[in-house]
Amino acid sequence: MIINIKNLYLFDIIKNIYISEKSNFLLEKSNILVFKVNNKYNKIDIKRSIVYFFNLKIKKINVCLVKKKKNKKIKNNKFGYSKLWKKVYVILESNQKKIFLNKLNEINSSNIIDYEK
Repeated sequence: MIINIKNLYLFDIIKNIYISEKSNFLLEKSNILVFKVNNKYNKIDIKRSIVYFFNLKIKKINVCLVKKKKNKKIKNNKFGYSKLWKKVYVILESNQKKIFLNKLNEINSSNIIDYEK
């Protein structure tokens, strides 16, 4: 992968793949991927980033902001809040799910880090 200076911002967009029961169900049944992304980027930038890294054909992108949730801090019985974050539902073309899963298997099977040392 050749990295241009103008494409460096693409590395900051996708934080990780969001894995839950619902996201696994959506991937199996309707070719929808779920990502956790940086809040400051829009649909166009997110689409560019996914196409750049995974080479997928995308039908549509839906974006939603996940609101802050109240959580209890154990110290002093005070409440805190989780951070606001952005969730992206990426609807793929019909044959793109297999391509994505193959790329994930390649990434997992490649020896990027050698743990035996």
